[in-house]
Amino acid sequence: MSVSDRVLAELSVGATVPAIARKVGVSQVFVQVVLEHYERLGLVGAAQSLCASGTGACGPNGAVTDAAHVACAGCAFAK
Repeated sequence: MSVSDRVLAELSVGATVPAIARKVGVSQVFVQVVLEHYERLGLVGAAQSLCASGTGACGPNGAVTDAAHVACAGCAFAK
């Protein structure tokens, strides 16, 4: 399995960039570049879709809708 594949596998279970970097043994910058590449390819979704809207777990009140609870279930930032 390539380093990029290992990063993708960790992303798929909701690991954070710092956690992936430590586990895979690469820099956080590398993980971020891989993440952005996979987002452009549509292989991973952008966390900010719910988080930045304030309806996800990253909003001031945590996940407040059923859709947010489902979408944020695997996110490492969910409250």
